[in-house]
Amino acid sequence: MKKLYGRGVPRPRNVDYLLETQQGTLMTDPTGLELLQGAIGKAMGEVSLSATGRWLNGILRAADATSLQMEYTIREEMTNMVSTLHGGITAAMLDDSMGMLLNVTSLGEGFFATVNLTVDYLGPARLGDVIIATAQINRKGRQIANLEGWLRHTNGKAIAHATSNLLKIGA
Repeated sequence: MKKLYGRGVPRPRNVDYLLETQQGTLMTDPTGLELLQGAIGKAMGEVSLSATGRWLNGILRAADATSLQMEYTIREEMTNMVSTLHGGITAAMLDDSMGMLLNVTSLGEGFFATVNLTVDYLGPARLGDVIIATAQINRKGRQIANLEGWLRHTNGKAIAHATSNLLKIGA
């Protein structure tokens, strides 16, 4: 099996069920895309390799080799003093979605870390809202990748847009 966890990264509880095939057997050498697709419909609070991803607790709704969609429900601890989504949490949702997409689909190539993140805040989300984060790999080179993310209401209205460059820091 490919090494899924870096030095000092604890194995999340219950991650093995992502490796189960339709027949109930475990995949012996899953690709990153197979791991992502195995997580569709699952809450990241149980399976994310990122502690932040576990706290955000999105539900993966779709994934392919270059994009994913994650659904989040805005909880009280994600809001500011006027009960709208906090800007820092908005950035975390976008960064975590983009980082998860790139790192899981790049299993075995090394770890990619965010070197910059630009977020444009376009509209509010409120306590209890269900919102969708999308992440897309725009370009991936040997050492650096460029990604784009959107956070939208389920009706398509934009909340935020982000672009990010991630640098490979290990192989």
